[in-house]
Amino acid sequence: MTAAPVASNLPRRPRKSHCPEGQEFIMGRRGKLVPIHTPRLGTDCRCGPCRGARIRLLWTPEKRAARSAAYVGVARGRTGPRRATANVWTPSQDAALAALLGQGDTAWLAEQLSEQFSVRRSTTAIRQRIKRLGLSRLTVRPLSQLEASRALGVSEELFSRWRHDGLIAGIPWHLGGGQRKGNVSQVFTRAQVESFLRAHPDRVHPERIRDRGFRALVYAVTRGRRALTRPEAARLSGMSAHMLDYWIKQGQVPDAYQIDGRFWRIPAADLPALRALAGRRREVAV
Repeated sequence: MTAAPVASNLPRRPRKSHCPEGQEFIMGRRGKLVPIHTPRLGTDCRCGPCRGARIRLLWTPEKRAARSAAYVGVARGRTGPRRATANVWTPSQDAALAALLGQGDTAWLAEQLSEQFSVRRSTTAIRQRIKRLGLSRLTVRPLSQLEASRALGVSEELFSRWRHDGLIAGIPWHLGGGQRKGNVSQVFTRAQVESFLRAHPDRVHPERIRDRGFRALVYAVTRGRRALTRPEAARLSGMSAHMLDYWIKQGQVPDAYQIDGRFWRIPAADLPALRALAGRRREVAV
C-alpha cells in the first residue's frame, strides 16, 4: 500500500516565472505569488533582498555617475542618451530672460527664448528659472483691458477698438492657463497708457477719466489746445448741436476734424468765432 503525498505549506510555483527551479514563493497582498528567500539556492535566489544586493554590487558610484551624466535632461516620452548641455541654462540665456521680463507672460517668454536659442523651453521651466535667479516677471502688476478702460472712463468696446486699430499697444498675455491656441489678450502698463494719452489726447474726455494721474496728464497735454466734442462746443458757444453741424458743413469751422470718421472735435481756440456766429444768428432772427 503506497503512502499519501505530504501537502506543502508553501504555495506552488507560478506558471510563468524567471526564477530558478527550487525557488520558494509566498502569496502576496494582491493574491500574486512573490518569491521569498531560499537559502539552498545561494546566489541564484531571486527574492527582493538578494536582487537588491546584486544590484548594489553591480552599480558602483562611478557607474551611477556615468549613467546619470549620459541621461541628463531626458524628456518625457523619450529614451536613450542625449547631450548633457541640451537643456542647461547658459549665462547668455539668463541675460536674455532678464531682458525680456515685463514684456510678456511665461508662455510668450518661452516662445521668445525657444526661437532665439533653438532650445525648447516650457512655461514651467521659465517660471522655475525666474524663481532660481531671484527675479520677478513683473515689477508692477499691469492693467487689464477692463481696468484700463474704466480708468479712462470709456467703454471696454471702445478701448478694444483702439487696441485693434493699433492706437495703443500692450503686453501679450495668455488667458485661461495660457495653453489654448488663440486665447491671447493684452495687458497694459501705466507707461503704455500714458503714451497713448500723449499721442491721442482728443480721444478721451478729461472729466470722465477716473484715474487722477491720467486725468492730470491729459489736462497738462491739452492745455491751451484742447479739442472739444460737438455737444461741448455747442453748449459753450450758445448754439444748438444741429446749428453747429450746419456751420461745420458750410466751412465756417475750418479747424474742426473727425475721429474715426464719426466724432467731431472742435479746437477750443475756435470758441470766439462760434460765439460770433451764434450772436449773428440771433440778430438776424430778431
